[in-house]
Amino acid sequence: MVRRAAVLVAAFVLAIGQAGSALAANPSPAGSVPIDPALQKLLEAGPARFVVEFSARPDFRGAAKIKEHGKRVGFVVARLKASAKASQAGSQGRRREELLARECPVRDR
Repeated sequence: MVRRAAVLVAAFVLAIGQAGSALAANPSPAGSVPIDPALQKLLEAGPARFVVEFSARPDFRGAAKIKEHGKRVGFVVARLKASAKASQAGSQGRRREELLARECPVRDR
């Protein structure tokens, strides 16, 4: 009985060790999402156009309390810009580094 328990514990430790080393072999950046295999093939073939959708959504809860139209629009625009800047910051930096590594010109918009 003790021998069987020891074998089970050893097997469990080995299995967990294998899973941990497999995860450590392919670390992904924090907050990253895996690239779709079809898109990966398209990108490897050369320059391509594609759309990236970010899941971040701005918080507009305070807009309904603003009565003046111009101020409400300004509030919404400011929230949209802040959300876009925060959600896209990491991807824009990585893309810029990738382009510079390829010696491609980077255009600022």
